[in-house]
Amino acid sequence: MAKKSDIVTWALLIAVFVVVVNFAEIRERLGGAVEYDSAVAGEVVLYSTAWCGYCRKTRRFFTRHDIPFIDLDVEKSPSARAAFERIGGRGVPVVTVGDEIVHGYNLARLRKLLECADCSN
Repeated sequence: MAKKSDIVTWALLIAVFVVVVNFAEIRERLGGAVEYDSAVAGEVVLYSTAWCGYCRKTRRFFTRHDIPFIDLDVEKSPSARAAFERIGGRGVPVVTVGDEIVHGYNLARLRKLLECADCSN
């Protein structure tokens, strides 16, 4: 039989895991949400979901080429979903580069907007 201290330890570990996994949503509900509408000139924002293959490819492209970006899951964050809808998002991925919007997986357009002509897939 497990000791009471072992059970308490496991319960605490599970609680910490849940908080870490849901940190963005918890922070948002507590009033610490980031305003996603105020894009800085040139700021790259990826509106995505966890299951989207093209979102994963877009993330990989940004990471491989050291392009800093903000990844917003439109299914997990109500404010990200609202911003996604305001820019006309209907499907993912959607990427904003400053004021420019790229709907769908379009690396050629992203390269042009990011002045990244030497970037390969």
